[in-house]
Amino acid sequence: MTSSDAPLAPAEPDVPDDLAVGSLPDRLIDDEVEELAVSGVDLSARDARGLTMRDVVLSEVGVNELVLTRARLRDVIVRDADAANIHLDEAELHRIRFDRSRLTGAVLAGAHLEDVTFVACRLDLCNVRFARLERVRFEGCAMRGADLQGVQCSSVEFRDCELAEVSWTRAALERTELRRCDLTGGPTGSRASGVRGWHTTTSSARCTRSFRPRGSTSSTERPTGMRADGGDQGETFRGGRSRAERTA
Repeated sequence: MTSSDAPLAPAEPDVPDDLAVGSLPDRLIDDEVEELAVSGVDLSARDARGLTMRDVVLSEVGVNELVLTRARLRDVIVRDADAANIHLDEAELHRIRFDRSRLTGAVLAGAHLEDVTFVACRLDLCNVRFARLERVRFEGCAMRGADLQGVQCSSVEFRDCELAEVSWTRAALERTELRRCDLTGGPTGSRASGVRGWHTTTSSARCTRSFRPRGSTSSTERPTGMRADGGDQGETFRGGRSRAERTA
């Protein structure tokens, strides 16, 4: 495995230092918000679908169940936010950073994430189905039970994350790497049906190119077993076939 196979690092948000301090407007649907620092406000359950947001810092905000469907976010920093069940489905996120934020149950289905970083965030039970992730890093995040069905990952890194019981069904992975992650309870059987692109070792799991596993992907087989950091989390498999297939 060469350094050229490693995921490309996401670019950080390019946010000006002299942002105006203020609050968001009452009406957010299809609105535009630019060059603003917002702190301590509660936007829970607001409808902001189609919102365009650029050069914004959000600190300690409450955005539970905020609807940002088809929103366009660029150069945004989110810190210490309570964003459980936020809706970012079909949204465009470019150069975004989430720090120490709770996104339990977040909906990112069909979204496009490019140059996005999540650090010390809760993303358990989040829905990332059929989203496109390019140069995205998850660091120290809890993602138990997340749904990554059909996700397309290119240069995505999971570092020190809890990935137990995550569904990877029909995921397509390229230059994607796991380091020191908990994979207890999956992905096995139907949770990994049709997954493409995994290469695993006892110390990490890395994908360098996409491929489709050969053989059956029924719920009783492990098409591409995964384990990280050499822990006692079950058997380790390599490539696209289960041990039973290789010894048959």
